Amino acid sequence: RTRQLFRVERVEDFPEKLQRSKIYLAGDGEFLWGAAMICPCGCAEVIAMNLLQQTRPCWSVQEHPDGSITLDPSVWRQKGCKSHFFVRRGRIVWC
Repeated sequence: RTRQLFRVERVEDFPEKLQRSKIYLAGDGEFLWGAAMICPCGCAEVIAMNLLQQTRPCWSVQEHPDGSITLDPSVWRQKGCKSHFFVRRGRIVWC
């Protein structure tokens, strides 16, 4: 499995077709409501993550000065490929 760097793209809403190696942060300015990416395992499924703290499950995003992000907690697909990983500074860390 690769350790490629995922780039971040801020959007108002998720595009119809997501690009591999990008994590999309959706929202308006500093108000972010969601994150989405193509599963890094290669299955090509879209993974959407809620960033609204009042709704469960939810993730938090930390933006770093170099433009990378960290997502907490881990991403664990319960269906399909069953991938389980962390996003740390734009890189996938497999569990």
